[in-house]
Amino acid sequence: MSNELKSYTRDLYGFWDWASENLPTENEDVNELVLLCKKFLIYENHVDRVGRMAEICGKKAKDFKYKIAEMYAYRRSEIASEKQVDPESNAVSRILNMEVRAQLPADTSDALLWKRIEQAKKL
Repeated sequence: MSNELKSYTRDLYGFWDWASENLPTENEDVNELVLLCKKFLIYENHVDRVGRMAEICGKKAKDFKYKIAEMYAYRRSEIASEKQVDPESNAVSRILNMEVRAQLPADTSDALLWKRIEQAKKL
């Protein structure tokens, strides 16, 4: 079996196993083969691009979650030093929750907020 890597455009590549199929003999067969190869290569290129975009989005979501956690911890320590209480106390948690709630749209329900928090924890 001889596999050859053919470059069709800058980022489209395809393998053709010449031993697995008979070579096309008529013009219609050649045209159909070229069309099928192009469709396959374009599909594979889309799959690769979607995969890369999914990786990038996942990384950005994790970075965002990390930054939010850092800001939350920083704000928690600020409130604790202002009120001179333990950073893990319920009073600090209540103040933080009120600040976060004030930044959300007024029609955000508790159920929706809880659902979003659970989704963020899974990242």
